[in-house]
Amino acid sequence: MQSLKHKIKDTALFSNIDKIAILTQMDTYSEDDLTSLEKIIGEFDAQYNKGIQNYKQSVAQKLDSIVANVSGTNKQRVQSSVNQIKTGVDQILSAKL
Repeated sequence: MQSLKHKIKDTALFSNIDKIAILTQMDTYSEDDLTSLEKIIGEFDAQYNKGIQNYKQSVAQKLDSIVANVSGTNKQRVQSSVNQIKTGVDQILSAKL
């Protein structure tokens, strides 16, 4: 039960209001309901995380292509900027919403 409560708190599937409602009513759910809820959260989180990783990879590829097309004295500045953007994207997408 504690594991499921943590999953509910950590998932992006529900709004905070929905999470509160679910957590306060958990004692009224049947074992089948709890099992189904845990399965749904697991499936959603797996797909959500996969989507986040695909997006990060796509952004990184675009940024790398920008760096690859720059030559001369600006290349180092552009590379530094791209690295900062990648770090920012990682931080934003890693934040708990």
